[in-house]
Amino acid sequence: MVSLQDIAKELGISAGFVSKVLSGRLGTSTVSPPMRKRIFKKADELGYVPNRNAIRLFTGKKDALGVFIHPWGVPGADLVFEFLYGASKGLTPTVYQTWLNIFEEAPEFYRRMTLQQIQQRVDGLVVGGSTQPWLAPLLRQIAKAGIPLVTFFEKQYPGIVNVCVDYYQQGRLPTEHLLVRGCRKIVHIKYFESRHRGYTDALREAGLSLKPEYIIACDNFGVEEGRSVVRKLLRAKIPFDGIVAESDHQALGAVHELLARGIRVPEQVRVTGVDDGPICLTSPVPLTSITSEAYRMGLLTVESMMKILAKKPVKSTSLTPRMAIRGSS
Repeated sequence: MVSLQDIAKELGISAGFVSKVLSGRLGTSTVSPPMRKRIFKKADELGYVPNRNAIRLFTGKKDALGVFIHPWGVPGADLVFEFLYGASKGLTPTVYQTWLNIFEEAPEFYRRMTLQQIQQRVDGLVVGGSTQPWLAPLLRQIAKAGIPLVTFFEKQYPGIVNVCVDYYQQGRLPTEHLLVRGCRKIVHIKYFESRHRGYTDALREAGLSLKPEYIIACDNFGVEEGRSVVRKLLRAKIPFDGIVAESDHQALGAVHELLARGIRVPEQVRVTGVDDGPICLTSPVPLTSITSEAYRMGLLTVESMMKILAKKPVKSTSLTPRMAIRGSS
């Protein structure tokens, strides 16, 4: 294996000087363009491969990123997988490895992620998923310590670069889609306030008044929640011709309940979901859904971190979701 000493011996210079030139860390030393060219040429001729461990010791770099995820989305929506797939693609051209942690509760998060562990193990930290209020103080502490940090939450924390899908558009675009399809009595299964604002703005701009009976708060994103909403509407004899759900699973439950009651989808009621997950194609009527852009989120989160590590300017990004239109609408 070719060493720095081998290159230095061939050129008649010191191994320390060769190391400084090849690493780009000359400090107070200087090197003429011809000599620099000779050193790199000789290293290439001899087939020199830098020792990554030695470089890490010299530069203090770990060539690793911490990725901490609080799972979001209903199991089966594949959001975490899509995010990691995008992040992996973003890391492919780099030398960076990942320290991956999936956490559910505060104690395990705090146990795994102390400032000392972060500083010892990674060059930067990516944290996101389901927004947790108890995370805010620690994230501020990490940012204050000067550790490069990028988040991917629905909520952006001041002073921290964040990459996320536009939740407002996830409520607005499906509502506009149903309005274009002729719906005028559109129910919203409400959880996220930002999505609800998108729904209400779309209705107002279409000249429709908001009706409280069409806004049904949800406790979870499961199939049974969608079924329950339809049963509640039918029991109350509330006429409706569209449902903007908060997840694909809710939409699937709504479709199943509607069909079980003899109500045709989409002829009598049109239904949309959120996430555009694999479950959309398992529905008896393929589900129209709006994307959560988890793959792009993973890719852009890593790209944002690479810019921060390279001391380049970077801003938070809000990704515009896309409608995947299928039979349910």
